[in-house]
Amino acid sequence: MDQDPRQTKTVEMENAKPSSVGRVFVSHSSHDRAAALEIVAALEKNGVPCWIAPRDIPAGVDYNKAIMEGITHSRALLLIYTRRSNASEPVHSEVDRARNRKLPIIPVRLVDEQPTPSLELLISRFQWIDAYPPPLRSHLDDLVRAVQLTLGASMTLVEPAKART
Repeated sequence: MDQDPRQTKTVEMENAKPSSVGRVFVSHSSHDRAAALEIVAALEKNGVPCWIAPRDIPAGVDYNKAIMEGITHSRALLLIYTRRSNASEPVHSEVDRARNRKLPIIPVRLVDEQPTPSLELLISRFQWIDAYPPPLRSHLDDLVRAVQLTLGASMTLVEPAKART
């Protein structure tokens, strides 16, 4: 008898190693999905695996459990900061869980607006990446480099040239 593929995917997700689940958890308001997916595409094109809901949540899996597993198996949280994410309780909860797990938080501002006091408390010590004014694509190279540096993925030690004697 063949195993149900939905059960296989769930088991794979639960047993996955962090690098196969995703290195960067992307927290965003569902209203900002298009921008979030554009950022994910740029990161993944440059070798930075991402975890983003609902793309990485198999059908039938408990959504909140999957979010927690996504955060737990990630090395950083990338916050897509907009007016809508600023007001989103689920986004605040994701940032809180990542901070509780001592993950680096990378806030990417798509708008020039101050965070709510509760979100400010969670992200105030982390350096922002400004990705405005539009278009977003004009900021993607800088964003990718910043994420790679945060993860240590592109850090190389360059030795200064030695003086000839």
